[in-house]
Amino acid sequence: MDKIDKYISSLKADVEKIIGRKLCSHGDFTQLSDDIFQNNKDMISPTTLKRLWGYLKQESPSPQTRTLNVLASFIGFTDWLEYCNYQESQNNYSSEFVEHHT
Repeated sequence: MDKIDKYISSLKADVEKIIGRKLCSHGDFTQLSDDIFQNNKDMISPTTLKRLWGYLKQESPSPQTRTLNVLASFIGFTDWLEYCNYQESQNNYSSEFVEHHT
C-alpha cells in the first residue's frame, strides 16, 4: 500500500470516527451524503461514497481530488492537501519519537 492509499484509508477511518459508526449499508452512505451536504453545502453522492469505501466495486480505485477535498473538509481540514500534510507530519513525529526513544 503506497502513501496515498494509506492516507485515503486514514481519511475514511477519520470520517467514521466523526460520524460515530462504520459505513456498511446503503442507508449509512445516504446519511453521510446528507450530513456532508448539511455541514459543508457540498454534495458527494452515496454511490461515490460506496465506491470509495469499497461497498461497490469499480474499475479505477482512485477517487477524484474533489471527493477527497470534501471529505477532508467534512472532518475539519481545509482540503485534501492539508490532510495529507497533517498525516505526513504525524508519521514524521512518530518516526522521530521511536528513533529517539529506542
